[in-house]
Amino acid sequence: MNLTPDIAAYRAHIGQRIPLSFAQYRIGYLQQLYRDDVMYNVARAFRIHGPLDTEAVRRALRVVAERHEPLRSRIALDDDGLPFQQIENEPQIDFECVDLTGSPPSDTDAMVRECVVKPFELFGGSLHRTRCFRLGASEWILLFVQHHIITDYLSWRLFLSEFSAAYASGVTGAALSLPPVPLRYSEFAKRQWQELPEDWITQAHAFWRRFFAREVGAATEAEQPAPVTYGKHSQQFSPSVIRACKSVATGQATTLFTLVLSAVSILAGKLYRDREVMVCFATGNRKHANLMPLIGCFFTNIILRLDVSQDRDLAALLCRAKDQFARARQEQRLPFEMFADDLSLEATRHRRPPYRIYISYRNLATNTEFSLADLNVEPIQVSTGRNTQEDIVFNFFERTVEGELFLDLEWLWRLDRFDPQTIKEASGFLESLFDRFRNELPPA
Repeated sequence: MNLTPDIAAYRAHIGQRIPLSFAQYRIGYLQQLYRDDVMYNVARAFRIHGPLDTEAVRRALRVVAERHEPLRSRIALDDDGLPFQQIENEPQIDFECVDLTGSPPSDTDAMVRECVVKPFELFGGSLHRTRCFRLGASEWILLFVQHHIITDYLSWRLFLSEFSAAYASGVTGAALSLPPVPLRYSEFAKRQWQELPEDWITQAHAFWRRFFAREVGAATEAEQPAPVTYGKHSQQFSPSVIRACKSVATGQATTLFTLVLSAVSILAGKLYRDREVMVCFATGNRKHANLMPLIGCFFTNIILRLDVSQDRDLAALLCRAKDQFARARQEQRLPFEMFADDLSLEATRHRRPPYRIYISYRNLATNTEFSLADLNVEPIQVSTGRNTQEDIVFNFFERTVEGELFLDLEWLWRLDRFDPQTIKEASGFLESLFDRFRNELPPA
């Protein structure tokens, strides 16, 4: 695959081919960078109690795939090695039922794990799979696995919601009532490229060259990164502290996320003993209302460089983070991966990201409950593990329960970079930073 083809050459093919969206292009590049790693496999699993109708499951999968192109798409390469989408008119559903009745739990766990970590064939293969594992007369595990190139966080919620409705319709015979899909994903991807102003390309290229000027190095032979082992640590912050921090953020005309971003940046400066830190975080990137009901890959990453040397002035730091975030959303409309070969980044040549800290921030208050008619459904935690090269991944989860605001954090850190004691001390320091924000800045 030509990972960073000339943009003009790629656009010239759009009349005959369906291009990848910018988000898909970025994921495709990163998947090739990490080769057979399964970090872009994403999964949802549920334990089902009751008489699951497996044929209704199959029909529901077909219904949702017929509504959303990414669920019946494949990524193909043309003669020049350029990647394009192929939309199938007739969905090819990768669905199997496996009877594990009488098998020990360890065998069930191994089968689920095997399905989750099985790599997708990115070019030409199906990009999602569903499995029903029968554990007994009325006990099942229902597992969905999708490649990130066709989905994101909001897409999962839409998928589970529509699948639930289609399944209920299939088993009860009630009419299926789902809103029309306002836009095909292929149309969205085409418009991105066709409506891309030439000055955006020039500006983005110049921006990324300036941004990564210090990361450019002499050409060296690329190496396969060694397997990475991650530690995990869970943390829950006091609701009263988080409520106060949100009020502080509102008083500074910004958001709780920006305050969290600022706190993590200060922490990173302490960990690395550096005046400036580079932090990457995900943003949903659905800027128009007609994109909200679509299943597909839309999210992108924003990378900020923040000066944390004057961390005693929290108001000024919060203002800088807010302003840089606003500018970055304009300056980083095209991901750096579209220019990666030309940028000659030392990190990407060695299959590492050019940043060491990654933040994921999810608002769980808008989660869609998953149900299957009158069956008892219990979510199961599944993970592919990680073999990415970030030093620390911060997974924040904001949720509201009976009017009370909660913020949970899952730390994933490289064991070859930090020991558990350092992370324990860092988690305590992060708590103290939130205390500083609420005590030193005025609330709304």
